[in-house]
Amino acid sequence: MARSRKSEKENLENRIENETAAEEQVKEETPETTAEGQDEEKKADETPDLSEELEKVTEELEKYKDLYLRARADFENNRKRNEGIRQTSYTDGKTDAVEKILPVGDNFERALDAAKDDEAIRAGIELIQKQFEKALTDLGVNEIDALGKPFDPNLHNAVMQQPAGEGEEHGTVKKVLLKGYKIGDKVVRHSMVIVAE
Repeated sequence: MARSRKSEKENLENRIENETAAEEQVKEETPETTAEGQDEEKKADETPDLSEELEKVTEELEKYKDLYLRARADFENNRKRNEGIRQTSYTDGKTDAVEKILPVGDNFERALDAAKDDEAIRAGIELIQKQFEKALTDLGVNEIDALGKPFDPNLHNAVMQQPAGEGEEHGTVKKVLLKGYKIGDKVVRHSMVIVAE
């Protein structure tokens, strides 16, 4: 036990001596360190101001950020425009195709009128006509309801006028000569009608 106290005492004395020596050495080196510090200050004065560099870099960052945001906005606008063009092209293509097949449906109606006497032929034509009408409905094509409705130049094409009969109002559709169709709000073919005078 006495030995450990003795070695602790020696360790403590050695530490105190080392710290004292270190303090004296620091005091002796202080003038040189100050001279070195002055040299560093001179070098700092000679180098460009860091705040100016930071300001330049910040301006550049803002410039590139603005360019990025503009490019992104252009991309989004272009994407939306292309989506609109694609949708319009699809609708226009569908409308063109429907316009071309509508005369086939008209011919089914004429064939039904002509096959009044032969019940078997009439039944076959009716089945084909129903299938044709279902195909139009699946494409989103709707018939324009015109008979007895007020004449609307946006939906109807008046080819004749006839005197109004009993119970008919002036300016209403008296007879439909050719059915009209539309896809959504877009008219594919106007109804060809006779209007009551």
